[in-house]
Amino acid sequence: MELIGAFALGYFGSLYWTRLQRAVVEGGFLAHQGHNARARHILKMALVLPPRKSEIPLWGLATNLLCYLELKLNHETEAQHLFSKLERTQLPKPLNFLTDLRRADLAARSGLISEAKKVRAAARELFDQHKQEVGSDWKSLAFFAYGSDEYDLATYSFDRLVEKNPTPQWFYFRSLACELSGSSPARILQYVEDALAAEPERHIKFYLLLNACELNLTLGNFEAVSETLKECKLSLNLSSRSQRHFYLSTMTRLARKLNCQDRGLLALQARCEVVERANDSDIIELRYKLTLFRDEGSFDQCARLLEKAPNHPNLRYARGFHSYLTGRPFDAIKQLEPLCDRDVEPAFRPGPALLSARAAAEAFQWEDAVQRYELFRHQESRGFRLLRADWAYLWEGNPELGRSLLQDDCSSARYLYEGNFEEWLGHIEGYLATANFRPKGYSRGLLHYYLGIIKHWQGDFRTALEHYQNSLELLEDDNVRRGQAVLFALECRAYLGEDVALKHQAQQVRLGDLFPQALAIQADARLSAVDCRYACRQYQEALNLAGSALEREPRAFARARLAELRGYCFEGLDRQEEAREAFRSIQTLVPGSLLDSRSRHKC
Repeated sequence: MELIGAFALGYFGSLYWTRLQRAVVEGGFLAHQGHNARARHILKMALVLPPRKSEIPLWGLATNLLCYLELKLNHETEAQHLFSKLERTQLPKPLNFLTDLRRADLAARSGLISEAKKVRAAARELFDQHKQEVGSDWKSLAFFAYGSDEYDLATYSFDRLVEKNPTPQWFYFRSLACELSGSSPARILQYVEDALAAEPERHIKFYLLLNACELNLTLGNFEAVSETLKECKLSLNLSSRSQRHFYLSTMTRLARKLNCQDRGLLALQARCEVVERANDSDIIELRYKLTLFRDEGSFDQCARLLEKAPNHPNLRYARGFHSYLTGRPFDAIKQLEPLCDRDVEPAFRPGPALLSARAAAEAFQWEDAVQRYELFRHQESRGFRLLRADWAYLWEGNPELGRSLLQDDCSSARYLYEGNFEEWLGHIEGYLATANFRPKGYSRGLLHYYLGIIKHWQGDFRTALEHYQNSLELLEDDNVRRGQAVLFALECRAYLGEDVALKHQAQQVRLGDLFPQALAIQADARLSAVDCRYACRQYQEALNLAGSALEREPRAFARARLAELRGYCFEGLDRQEEAREAFRSIQTLVPGSLLDSRSRHKC
């Protein structure tokens, strides 16, 4: 709904504005949209001439808004100068509180946070005492409040305008301000429905209907979502590119949220709108379609779309993310590199820098990965912190650093390192249930895949095998996880007594051919090969493979697991001293880990 602000100015073509009215309204909208420099210019031009006595209230609003913008732009000297002007001017009593709002901002800038809170509270109390005296100034006050992020005040002002003159534009602006104020979904929906009942123009009705869809979804009114979607399609002007983009953006969000809530038919309805209406030659619309295909694990469809798509800068992130998910980390780094220095857009999470750091680790470019962490961790502090914690456990075998970075967060790496498999299972189930907007089939496939890994580590090979086989049925286009699931399933079959060493070797070669850039995938396959040969009781061959794998394995936890398997193989060959030496090496690699605990029983 916030994006609709750009259309709001068009609602006032029939209204007469004075110089200062126009400055307050246009400046407010531009400031709200982040165009602070343009808003500042408009306000400064309007304030060049001294105000007449009748213009003092509007002059006060314009000067106050300009002061607010100067602070946002870090022009503290100019802001202080404007504030001094406001203090010297005798404003009407109902508007005096606005000067105190700026006083609070200036106090906060000086680090006087408690003082700023007191001043702001006193300002609101002053307004409450004199708000009945505002008279005819509600319109200007409403737009001033909208532009200076005082959305509660804006909502209250538009409430008064609706009472005095219940026309569509006031209902519309009231619903917009109400949402921005952080009101409850039920209250916002009521204001949106009031705005729709006022029979606004078709393009405004369209945006209000889209917002009603999302609000009804939030409130669990699924029947209303379905009905509103039908009205949206009737109001959509397909020739308007901006309406198409807004519509497809909303449908993408609805499809993801509805999938998360397991509303199959409604989710499919929203998904079809994106897949069928999105124009693949329009970069923005193509990105919405790619988002849904990626959520579904339909990586082959993503690949086909990206092959045909133009080499446009706006698709760099999509190409980079696709490369990362399909086991091509070097390609991902190259595609994401131009985006790493930019601020992370909300639609692009994980951000390009975070993805490129993950990709560097997947490519075993350890120094590059750490450097990216140091350079870009300010962009997504929590994401980078969790990534660095995973590295502390699995790459460095440093549980103290891992725990200090995790704080109160969960981590699969920590659960694996410590052997807390039940907690790991709960973490995975919670993550797939709440953090991903994926269709349930693909989510179930991922859950089976991770359940297989957990049961595998617990030594329940038959149950692990069942989970891997179930995942293969549901992860149709996810070649990375499918390839690994086949490999791990063969390993379980070896532990269950089957001679599958040659099949496992063939799958390992296949993964190497499929993912030549993904050195982590290849290293995992080498580790799995050692495990498979040990399970098949081919101890000497397993030792040979383990020695070769250790030469190319930089990760502490994987090196410790290889050492453990070497110890088991030496035991199988009755070479007890060499076995004990292998087990002892684990204790320095991964102290305090599950592998460390198991090795101490062997020394």
